[in-house]
Amino acid sequence: MSFVQIVNDTDELVISDRGITYGYIGRAQLFGVAQAGGGTITKTPGQSVYTIDWAGDIIVALPVKANGTTALRNISKSGNTWTINVHKGNGAFDANGFDIQEVTEVYVFGAPVLVPGFTAALYGDDTSVCADLTRQPLTYRARLNIAAGSLSWDMPSGVAIPAIVGTPMDYNVTSVRDGAFYIIRNQARGWQLVAGTVQRNIFQNRWRREDGGASAVDTIRQISAILIDASGLA
Repeated sequence: MSFVQIVNDTDELVISDRGITYGYIGRAQLFGVAQAGGGTITKTPGQSVYTIDWAGDIIVALPVKANGTTALRNISKSGNTWTINVHKGNGAFDANGFDIQEVTEVYVFGAPVLVPGFTAALYGDDTSVCADLTRQPLTYRARLNIAAGSLSWDMPSGVAIPAIVGTPMDYNVTSVRDGAFYIIRNQARGWQLVAGTVQRNIFQNRWRREDGGASAVDTIRQISAILIDASGLA
């Protein structure tokens, strides 16, 4: 029975034949940016869309920036092409309160896949590939753990380009009368860098006009994510 471990200079486990190591496969390519839109009854947010080709599973890390809120919306796969939808506000808002969207970096780590030219790999006992040793492994600087009801987390020093794997699963609803109707705003949260802290900020996820009111909702869940330093990831 084999047992292989590779640790870094601080004795943190980086690669093992007892698990899968995700390696850096590059930045996803921009497909397009769409701003918020919709009709007089329902309006929906904008997003930026990115793609990357990889046969295996992927993990996405998004940089946390000071000028606006960032959140991973969803990921889908068709064939070997992954489509990644990202909310990235630039700090400005449209007339209906939606973030103006801008382009951001999308760092992608992939599960190891045997491809032509594969030169160095680590295998497990069942002959499955555990790690592509030619790629930079996914390692993290800290576990980001925010309690329910808390909106910020102190970032450790020395992180040049903070990026996060994970998105808050928070939910917020507000209701404002508009003549005989109500404007209902469904809101979610994403990440923003504020004075050395990572904060989960509200961004508008849906706007609708209807004839019934809605009770205010503000659900701020406990969340765990991982913080990486994306410096050097081309």
